[in-house]
Amino acid sequence: MTSRVRVVLPYLNKPYHVDGSWRILTEMMGEEEALAVVNKNPGLLTCNPAGLKGASVGDIKRAAMLVEIVEAVPVSARWGLVAVVTAGFTVLIGNGLLDSWQLAN
Repeated sequence: MTSRVRVVLPYLNKPYHVDGSWRILTEMMGEEEALAVVNKNPGLLTCNPAGLKGASVGDIKRAAMLVEIVEAVPVSARWGLVAVVTAGFTVLIGNGLLDSWQLAN
């Protein structure tokens, strides 16, 4: 594995998971392709190798692509989206509670 791959919070990750996940990924798709996928989604190296072994190569690649897409969005935009979704759910729940209260009275 090269030094280009960085794992966030390495003190929380077990060496067994990092090493084992890397071995599973290279068995599934070869070292070059595994490195490309891990560069898109370094979190793969924190997976339990037994669980990762049960995943399909297509699922692993799609998840890595999704992580890459989300990471390409600026952080402020991601937080803005979270705020909008949270506000939307708050309004929906509030309206539902208000409707229930009005029906009860």
